[in-house]
Amino acid sequence: MRRQLTALALAGTLALGLAACSAPGATGGAGFGGGGPQSVAEACAAFGEAIAGNQDLVGEALRDAQLDPSKTVEAFGTLETTLGDAFTAVSNAEVSALGDSLMAALTTLADTAEAVIVDGETARAGELSEAGREFALRMQEFQTLCG
Repeated sequence: MRRQLTALALAGTLALGLAACSAPGATGGAGFGGGGPQSVAEACAAFGEAIAGNQDLVGEALRDAQLDPSKTVEAFGTLETTLGDAFTAVSNAEVSALGDSLMAALTTLADTAEAVIVDGETARAGELSEAGREFALRMQEFQTLCG
């Protein structure tokens, strides 16, 4: 039961993260990392456009995780791949640096979730909560920057 609650909480965190990531999208005009310097607005738009096409895939992974806690790790993997691919569209240094910290927080969260949910290392539950808070904080910073 505790694993299910943990998986549900993490899936909720991921869903909020995806919503924050996709918010800047569809404003158009970004060069997807190519060409000249990229403004913050262009970088955010490029990221939003890149992630928008994968919302269904990530959403499906999150729904699966809510139904089956063991799929939480797969959902993290899908989110890591989607965000990582989307950040390749970013050449702006400020957005890229924040993306690096966001991806590092997500990797820590994913690794800790696997340890707790899959491997049964329940003693790391506090570490998992902290990793979730850190990821949420990085997502808030990204949302603040990209509006």
